[in-house]
Amino acid sequence: LDREEDVGQKVTQEETFGFHISERVRRLFQNKLLHYQEIYDLSQDITFEWKKSDRTLRFSQEFSKVFGMETIFPESLIAVRMHSLIEEKDGERLTHLLHSLSPDVPDGRIQIRMIRPSGQVCWYEAVFHSIWGESEGVYDCIRCIGKLSCIDERKRQISRLKDEATKDFLTGLWLRGKMEHSVRELVKKGEAFAFFYMDVDHFKQVNDQR
Repeated sequence: LDREEDVGQKVTQEETFGFHISERVRRLFQNKLLHYQEIYDLSQDITFEWKKSDRTLRFSQEFSKVFGMETIFPESLIAVRMHSLIEEKDGERLTHLLHSLSPDVPDGRIQIRMIRPSGQVCWYEAVFHSIWGESEGVYDCIRCIGKLSCIDERKRQISRLKDEATKDFLTGLWLRGKMEHSVRELVKKGEAFAFFYMDVDHFKQVNDQR
């Protein structure tokens, strides 16, 4: 950064990032932040941050727009609020993932179903990055940042493509390849299962009429 004697500008007394910066640099920095904020707002992703120092979970404003909740959760309300937003089984998987984060494996990614105020259940992808360091004499996770991206439409498209690839268009029944794969999976797991087989005479005529 330009020093005061180099640019002839007054350096503010407030310290940022541990050193003094000029008003010119501060304005440039703020303009860049606004620029990136405008780009980010178009993405409709939800960012979040948890800090051990104040044990608070903070979300971007997009979270309030989508889920109609406040954007700051104190530690005492984090579990309650997230339980009301996330499908139970997905919440269990998310908890397991968070507990598995470590200095060696600081990042995580998971797809979960979240419940909007209207009752609509939508798929989201959560991406995490944990930061580790000394805290109260213990090497621990001191900060976690990440984002939530709505992938509901993508999941629905994938589901439709899977149906088209594995089901008969006219009857909606599994095709032979899907049936054989499912049977192999059941046998591999050692699960009990049964077949129901029905032979319909002259069924081709029904298909031809459709």
